[in-house]
Amino acid sequence: MGGDCLNVGCVPSKTLLAAVRGGLTFALAMQRVRAVRARLARHDSVERYTQAGVDVFLGQGSFSNAHEIRVGEAMLRTRRTVIATGARARMPPLPGLEEITPLSNETVFDLTEQPRRLAVLGAGPVGCELAQAFARLGTQVELLELGSQVLPQDEPEAGQRVADALVRDGVRLRLGARVTLIEYGDFECPSCKVAAATPKLLLERFPNKIRFIYRHFPLEEAHPHALMAAEASEAAAAQGKFWQMHDHLFQNQAHLKDKDLYRYAVDLGLDLARYTAEMDDHIYLQKVREHMEGARRSHIRATPTFFIDGVVQDISFGMKALHDAVAAAVTRGG
Repeated sequence: MGGDCLNVGCVPSKTLLAAVRGGLTFALAMQRVRAVRARLARHDSVERYTQAGVDVFLGQGSFSNAHEIRVGEAMLRTRRTVIATGARARMPPLPGLEEITPLSNETVFDLTEQPRRLAVLGAGPVGCELAQAFARLGTQVELLELGSQVLPQDEPEAGQRVADALVRDGVRLRLGARVTLIEYGDFECPSCKVAAATPKLLLERFPNKIRFIYRHFPLEEAHPHALMAAEASEAAAAQGKFWQMHDHLFQNQAHLKDKDLYRYAVDLGLDLARYTAEMDDHIYLQKVREHMEGARRSHIRATPTFFIDGVVQDISFGMKALHDAVAAAVTRGG
């Protein structure tokens, strides 16, 4: 009970800032956070609401129809329903992020050991609070923001004042990062072949403004050769020719059997002994599987799926929507 504010939002963040301002060490500051959260929890407890006449049902809820909600074995019938579920941090699909167990507002306040270094993604209010608190505790903090200022949704003067305070506290600011375009694709997917030209056009239109990352999501049941094609592209990447193989695979999408992949390796001038050994041993299968797992965690079910700076883009009405969204992101970033 208690929701975001009590457990992972305002209460722990403001308590941490106050504890730091009071000169507490990291361990004592985090103890204070947990103690304050526990003390206030009783005001949002099941017992308090039950005593006030509220029926509380704990569990996973789901709608059976417009007026019935099932929670466990209980069926609740309502005239009207208010959905107040709060929010949950969603990890951006950045390469390698899932391998390092990143923190979010749901986990950072449970730390028991102080991190020596901390990168905070996003210089909104929450990011600024965490960056300042950890910097004051002695952690080396870098605050990364895609926009050109701290607090990008606020007035520039306000953002500058906060930026000055963060710098005084030792936070290293990295503003105006390039727009990151990520595609989850499948080399045997016809829609991916159609979409393949758009990132190239965007890179040509916005030189030095966009970073394009291709990640693998072969739909194995529908496309039996896609997984091996993904492995072949990574074998080519190991020899500095990922994008050449990427283009070759899409241009020859109807021919992705093992013998075809070998022929493309010949065409690209790869070290064939190395290529063959790595493909036989499936050296890059784990990497491809990690991409696939990252896609599932991001709730991806189809290809191609594009993300701009961690936000999924709707391309159901065509690739122009992606082009316009990237252009808007580049404009916001200056």
